[in-house]
Amino acid sequence: MTGSRFRIEERSGIVAVYDTAHAEYQDTPGCHADYPWTVCSWHGAYDEKAGHWNVDQRWIDKARAACDLLNTLSAKLPIKMNEDRAREILKNYIQPDGGLYCLGHYMAWTPGDKTITLDCEFDAGELEAIAWWIRNTSNTGGEGRKPAAEKEA
Repeated sequence: MTGSRFRIEERSGIVAVYDTAHAEYQDTPGCHADYPWTVCSWHGAYDEKAGHWNVDQRWIDKARAACDLLNTLSAKLPIKMNEDRAREILKNYIQPDGGLYCLGHYMAWTPGDKTITLDCEFDAGELEAIAWWIRNTSNTGGEGRKPAAEKEA
């Protein structure tokens, strides 16, 4: 599957399923079971006749099945909160200074505050967006995350 999160790596007597979304993931020249992004792996046996390691086809098939299942399941997971999603959900509440305010659907938060006042019914998506906004914009005046160079300046 092109563009999928999980992929198969088969080299040197091992077949492994890698999670390409893992924070430490990197494309490597070898295949190892102990990389932090390895989800599962199957080891082969040394073939004396051939003079190299081989992985049984049944283990390769199991790795492919596991990879396909993981990609199918991960495609159905909800998208994690990010700035664009938070802005879309909170668009009616974001103030010019980056604070959150609404009198009818009561919420009040000023950038820099550690707490927000809420007095209404909010769904899980709204609560997640509110939490994301407070964690990620409290020191930027609601302008979103600043690149590292701007933070240091």
